[in-house]
Amino acid sequence: MRMEVEQKARIEEPDSIKRVLDKKYGLGIEIDKEDQYYWIVSGDDYNSLKNSKKVRLRRENQKWTCTSKEKTIENGTEKNKEIEFTVDDIISFKQFLDYLGFSFLCSKQKKGWKYVSDDMCIELCNVGHLGWFLEVEIVTDEDNVSFAENKIISFMKDMGLSSSIEERPYLELLCKDKN
Repeated sequence: MRMEVEQKARIEEPDSIKRVLDKKYGLGIEIDKEDQYYWIVSGDDYNSLKNSKKVRLRRENQKWTCTSKEKTIENGTEKNKEIEFTVDDIISFKQFLDYLGFSFLCSKQKKGWKYVSDDMCIELCNVGHLGWFLEVEIVTDEDNVSFAENKIISFMKDMGLSSSIEERPYLELLCKDKN
């Protein structure tokens, strides 16, 4: 199964980080992502949300993707087993989610820049009212998770962001903000 290994750090000065990334990796590619989260309601607080079934629908460049993650977080590093596929008919798919018992939970918008280096995907993005983040992600197989985690930790240290790691998932930040 494919594994996504990721860390994100809160950014106070996105312009200076962007200059460093542009110099190191070339001009970033602009991104604009809309994420919609759906869940099977099992309570009304974040603790019940952590244990419920969830899916994320992502619109990027008019293309929709559905993702479900089995997530673990250790020392600020997310390790996710992912199931991900494209959705051609978003209206019918949302009706299907409704039929299965999923309800709309919340949405977020990410705007910023994406950089690619070897096997790393680096995004500097503004996540609506949550602020600026630098995300670093490597998609690998289960045998290489430790290598990927060490590479990301080293990258964040080199960027001077080790003390700014945000250990909570965006969904937790969004839901706690809603309550």
